[in-house]
Amino acid sequence: MNFSEQSFDDDLNIISSYENDSICIKKKKYYGNLLIPAKGSIKEINKNFKNDLSSSLDKIDVNKFDLFIIGYNKNPNDLDWLTEKIKKLGFGYEIMNHNSLYHTHNILIADNRQFYSIIIKS
Repeated sequence: MNFSEQSFDDDLNIISSYENDSICIKKKKYYGNLLIPAKGSIKEINKNFKNDLSSSLDKIDVNKFDLFIIGYNKNPNDLDWLTEKIKKLGFGYEIMNHNSLYHTHNILIADNRQFYSIIIKS
């Protein structure tokens, strides 16, 4: 599916299209687990997923965003370790399926929100 193009800041991580196994941001296809800020560097997290994501969350500047959205197509109870980590950081979160996350991600960007999307494929 392709999203219609609008005029936005080039630094924004707008999801321009997605397929079952990939998403496209800034004309680059990504496969696997991702940590995506609204603006800035995208982190691919595929090896040692739990430890690498936890470490990445510890390095986030908590003064520059207000929400996590999590895309996961399996049982959300499998993510208790992650939701506890996010709660300890003092932030809200929403867990949804991947397709919903892709749309929500772009809507939050259009609303000028500062957030992180976490896409968990494995």
